[in-house]
Amino acid sequence: QTDEIVYIDSNGYIRVLDPDQTADNPVVKWRSPDGGWYDAALGDFNADGDDEIAAIGPWTDDDGVERTRLTIYDPVVAEGAVQPGMRINGIGWATLFTATVPALVGAPVDIAVGKFSATGVMDGIVISTVLPDVGDDETPSRITLLSATSDDGRSWETRFYRDFRHEWDQVRTGN
Repeated sequence: QTDEIVYIDSNGYIRVLDPDQTADNPVVKWRSPDGGWYDAALGDFNADGDDEIAAIGPWTDDDGVERTRLTIYDPVVAEGAVQPGMRINGIGWATLFTATVPALVGAPVDIAVGKFSATGVMDGIVISTVLPDVGDDETPSRITLLSATSDDGRSWETRFYRDFRHEWDQVRTGN
């Protein structure tokens, strides 16, 4: 089994490029159903042994407040039922989770994935956002850590968040 390349195209669609095409396996040609995505990270969010895609993008609510939308896609469903109409090139895919993350007010900046629990099997998600200007010539940033509350990656909660006085432009994780 080989890796695929995940990227965001110029219209904000997430795409999977499968560079290792074999005669007995269909090519992964997955594309997100909508565009506007800003950043994405890969992690095993449902403990099935392969990576899913966590993506963030801006979303404006009914009150005109810019918020951060998070969606987790499984571009290759490894096991289980696939909903009708959720196949691309014969390969089933699913949306595991999508929500406006309540603690994330502001424009999304970056997303990262890592193991944030010594006992956890699945990966957690860290999102960096720029908060609205508070008028003191400093635009603060917020870092939010989300953890799965179910084994299938379909339920998530904000584990904690922390605000910083200076604007972050990226976030990475590591041991």
